[in-house]
Amino acid sequence: MYDHETKAILVMDRGTMSMDDILTNVAATFATMDDPGCPPGTLCHQGVLNASREIKRASLITTVESTLACNGKSLGKKKKVLWDNL
Repeated sequence: MYDHETKAILVMDRGTMSMDDILTNVAATFATMDDPGCPPGTLCHQGVLNASREIKRASLITTVESTLACNGKSLGKKKKVLWDNL
């Protein structure tokens, strides 16, 4: 979504809403975070990490005239927090 007033690209993540979402969360695989600032061996939910990295990549292609804002609920909020720290 694009907010013309603030010139911001808004990314909202709904998080966990269904039984399928819950099963995905429970059956999660973990990945080692090798991002700068992460202690060696730090583990993260693979799906959350992948989504956060995609959001971070998207933020790198925004123009000078716009900013990228991200928020969410439940698992979506975890992605936002992780994205802020990548």
